[in-house]
Amino acid sequence: MSLALSQSATSAALQELESALGTQLFDRVGRRLVLNENGQTLLPQAIRLLEAAAQIEEGFQKDTTARMRIGCSTTIGNYIMPLLIERLAARAPGIQVDVIMGNSADIAKQAAQLSIDISLIEGPCRQPELTIRPWFEDELAIIAASNHPLAAQEKVTSDDLNAAT
Repeated sequence: MSLALSQSATSAALQELESALGTQLFDRVGRRLVLNENGQTLLPQAIRLLEAAAQIEEGFQKDTTARMRIGCSTTIGNYIMPLLIERLAARAPGIQVDVIMGNSADIAKQAAQLSIDISLIEGPCRQPELTIRPWFEDELAIIAASNHPLAAQEKVTSDDLNAAT
């Protein structure tokens, strides 16, 4: 997302928001801002507000472009969604895709509330009103240096991993 604001206007708006809330939302690290714990707590609510504002705007636009809202967990969003969106764009030119990323529980909740059209998550889903279909199988691999004691073992158990450094 980008804003049509200067850096100084953005800083002033951020200071005003933090002042109104009575808390810092970012830690200043050099010239960078890093979202702190307070900011992380506020982020899902802020995203919902921005999405609601976008829906209001959409309601008054006469655009007939198809739009799809896809929610996904962060790992899927970072590693799989770019390829999926590219394939979707090739099959359905002109479709606008909005990607909403979050943790699996938040994304499943948004799907249950119908604020997104589909969700792709890698964690468990505890929303009984949703239909869940496995769509991808992931494989986890243990990687160790060749001189690590576990590297010499034919089979590694959970207990071996728990005892390892």
